[in-house]
Amino acid sequence: TLVTANLYRIASDTKEVVVEDWENDGEQVTLMFDLKAHHSPRAQAEAAFAQARRLRRGSSVVHELSAECDSTRAALQEWLSRVAKCGSDPLMVMELKQDVTSGFQRLKLKPPTLEPSTPMHQQQRGGKQQRSAHKAKRSDKWTGRSFTSPKTGVTILVGRNRAENEELSIRIAREPDIWFHVRDAPGAHVVL
Repeated sequence: TLVTANLYRIASDTKEVVVEDWENDGEQVTLMFDLKAHHSPRAQAEAAFAQARRLRRGSSVVHELSAECDSTRAALQEWLSRVAKCGSDPLMVMELKQDVTSGFQRLKLKPPTLEPSTPMHQQQRGGKQQRSAHKAKRSDKWTGRSFTSPKTGVTILVGRNRAENEELSIRIAREPDIWFHVRDAPGAHVVL
């Protein structure tokens, strides 16, 4: 604001000028201008104000994104805690799957497109053991992190880098697996 308040006294080719700072009892302040980057002191002041406006707008966007990430993280954590509580109850698993699917839509998350590992009629007749054996077979080649839920025995696979995330999402994950990833941020892919 010292520049704009004193523009009437500053020539367009001025590199340095001394002005009074009224907010500090008229103290003398030396203003220096970069005429290589900006063709005049006025242009430098306008560029500084434009940058301040961009930063102010950007900070509000960052706050909105941060709040959105917090709500997404809370939803993901809640779903993960429910996985441990489901046990082998197929009704609870189906309810969780429906909640996760509707939650993905509500949070505007993109659900993965997974190819079924076996035809649906075989999955329904084959039951949990057939799917668990298939998942165990897939996780034998897995180099990423693997966890097993202590209550339910559900296998949890986590990718630690781009290659593992790709392997997990494209080659390993199949129906009825549940895939997790935070939207618009780098991070691990998780498959239950």
